[in-house]
Amino acid sequence: MQATRNAATSPQLLKKFLLARLPDEAGFSRYGLAVVVIGLATIIKFGLNWLTGSPVANTTPFLTFFPAVMLVVWYAGIGPGLFSIFLSSISANYFFMEPAFQFRFFSSQEILNLAIFILNNLLIILLCYILRQSLDSTQAELAQRREAELSRDLTEARFRLIQEVTPSSFVILPCIRDAQGRIIDFTWDYINPEAKKTIGLPLEQLRGRRVLELFPATRTSGLFDAYMRVIETNLPSEMEVHFDGEGINRWFRNVIVKSGDGVAVTSIEISQIKKTENERLELLDREQSARQAAEKAGEQLAFLAEASDVLNSSLDYEVTLQNLAQLVVPRLADWCSVYIVDEFGGPPLQIAIAHADPAKVEWALNLQKELEDRYPYNPAETSGLPKVLRTGQSELYSEITDEMLVAASQDEDQLRIMREIGYSALMILPLVARDRVLGALQMVATESGQHYTAADLDFAEELARRAAIAVDNARLYKEAQKAISVRNEFLSVAAHELKTPVTSLRGFSQLLLRRFDRQVELDPIQLRSMVVTIEEQANKMVRLISRLLDLSKLESGKLVLECEPTDLVKLLDGVIKAAQTNTEKHLLELIAPEGLVVPVDPIRFEQVVTNLVDNAIKYSPQGGLIEIKVEREPRSQIVRMSVKDQGLGIPLEHRSHIFQPFYQAHERGYAGLGIGLYITQQIVELHGGEIEVEFGVEHGTNFIICLPDGSVPGSISRQTARDLSLSSTGKKD
Repeated sequence: MQATRNAATSPQLLKKFLLARLPDEAGFSRYGLAVVVIGLATIIKFGLNWLTGSPVANTTPFLTFFPAVMLVVWYAGIGPGLFSIFLSSISANYFFMEPAFQFRFFSSQEILNLAIFILNNLLIILLCYILRQSLDSTQAELAQRREAELSRDLTEARFRLIQEVTPSSFVILPCIRDAQGRIIDFTWDYINPEAKKTIGLPLEQLRGRRVLELFPATRTSGLFDAYMRVIETNLPSEMEVHFDGEGINRWFRNVIVKSGDGVAVTSIEISQIKKTENERLELLDREQSARQAAEKAGEQLAFLAEASDVLNSSLDYEVTLQNLAQLVVPRLADWCSVYIVDEFGGPPLQIAIAHADPAKVEWALNLQKELEDRYPYNPAETSGLPKVLRTGQSELYSEITDEMLVAASQDEDQLRIMREIGYSALMILPLVARDRVLGALQMVATESGQHYTAADLDFAEELARRAAIAVDNARLYKEAQKAISVRNEFLSVAAHELKTPVTSLRGFSQLLLRRFDRQVELDPIQLRSMVVTIEEQANKMVRLISRLLDLSKLESGKLVLECEPTDLVKLLDGVIKAAQTNTEKHLLELIAPEGLVVPVDPIRFEQVVTNLVDNAIKYSPQGGLIEIKVEREPRSQIVRMSVKDQGLGIPLEHRSHIFQPFYQAHERGYAGLGIGLYITQQIVELHGGEIEVEFGVEHGTNFIICLPDGSVPGSISRQTARDLSLSSTGKKD
């Protein structure tokens, strides 16, 4: 063991000896070394001469001084080396040149030899100096390199120790380049234990394998591009990455630096931080959304309150709806228009339109007239205003594209107009009250570029609901005022109708009383005439009171039918004959088959026929033919009866109201209570039938009654009768 250690240390000792050198600060030692070495060289020369038997003075006086000078120069430097040349010359002259042991002047040959000696030694000094400097430089460089390697090893050891215990993942990824030197992927050179836990594989299974091969999500997550940028720019990079793939779904904060021909990546998982941050952001978003929703709800409530004030400001719904449309613009829409359903079945009526620019409103009104002529309203359309009015369901177009305009247009002109308007979004909202569609509210976004949402639709529907209630209330008020007017007129007419027979009865009764009091003999003919008049006026009063009682029974649901098989032709013939005796200007004609038996209440149905025939006579002041026709239709199992006249007819604006109670289609010159047709309709419907009317082009009417030909409805309950009455008048509890 000791021999091995000595063998190992001998070269090191030799190396140290050869590389040893006296420091420049030790001047005495350096020149002392020159004296000692030259002295030793002199002694060695004497020893060689003695060993070889040569004389002291011989032909090689400088033999031992050459290596001596080399040693001095090697260990002491140039100055001592030059000094050693000087000492060598003196020693050779004194000891080893003839005559020995004394100084003398040299011969020319000796001078030449001495010069050669000096020059050789100078050359040796120069070569030794250069060699020594080169060795010193090499040694210094080697020492620095050893120190750097030691420092690097120490640093790497410390670094690896830190990476072994750090909670962060750390990997070193060298580049993989193609034949042209372009980076195509990375591989693994080092991973710390934390990275091994994250990756799930040890370094031995990762070496030589490509990163993208094992983890393609490296590219989709943006890490691969970050690696490339760091290598290209040589600048470190820090980034947060959501790595989702290959069984890993986490957030990491990565610090990437260039490491040789590759990158070193330190990663810290921040999934929990991100989760907390996202939860905080979501909470802030919810708070902000709730605050915005509360603010918007407050604004909407304020707007609805303002809209309600507008809607309640007047009972003229056309005025209030126009004010509402102007309130909507521009807060909710750029354009707002309101449509009301036409009572006579025509196109809806636009009663309000609004825009911030009055000139555009004028332009739209003029354009609408042109479009109505070119593109008539189609109530069967599967979208838009017709569908909303038909179904009572709102329509929302959150965003209107040019493709939608192309699909909706009928020709190029219409498409050009729609593009000129610049539709952005559209809402059409039905005005519904008491389960009836009264009209529609239309909001259009154009130049503002607004896009409506479902929340906007809900708010607009609430606004439309309030508008519909206002319209319905205004209509109900108008109808109530009209009903009051009709009632007052009815009372006036009823009083007048009752006053006439009462006046006659009172007059004739007073006349008879006075004559009886005076004991005046009465003329039988005159007496009979008075009694007949009294009877006629009394009968008239009975008929008026009977109609009023019928009206009361219908309203209360107490009118009960007593149906029985009745010869309808015979019943009609009796009514016609009685009516014919009261007129000479009219010709009443009955067209009927024989033996037409129908289950009806004969008294009530006679009342129906009488009302229709009396009306035909009353409203045909010029006389003419009145045709009463009845027939059975076996296929439909109904009996059809009609009363047709050539009289005044009914004005267009009154036709939809003629079956309403107390309604007078003609001026008061045609006496009546206005309840005859109403009672007629109710009795017909109680029989399970229907009544309708056809109008002539200029004059005349044709009332048509359809009855079941075989069913016997019998009496009906009060509630049923009342329901029928309410359904015909449009009233509800």
